[in-house]
Amino acid sequence: GYSIGVTVNGQMVDKFFSPGKKVDITRFVKSGENQIAFDATLLPSGMREHEGNSGYYLKVTVYSGPSLESTKDVNELLNYKRDASENQNFSDNLSFVTLE
Repeated sequence: GYSIGVTVNGQMVDKFFSPGKKVDITRFVKSGENQIAFDATLLPSGMREHEGNSGYYLKVTVYSGPSLESTKDVNELLNYKRDASENQNFSDNLSFVTLE
């Protein structure tokens, strides 16, 4: 039940509110330490279908690999999760490190 904006190293990457979205952040990532921010705004109550249910969640995973479509030769750099039982706006800042 959130609209979520994703920012990498201070640059807005995308904003979404539907599940199953893949976002390519490659052009925003630099070698070494990177910052990723999630800024979420609670959707109006009529749009929060799973409100209060911790079984529904937002999961974001940052991978390093040859392509978004391939699961071969990928490394997980970051894993982030929030669930639908939460009912307030939030901003979270995390970091991950790349070697390339």
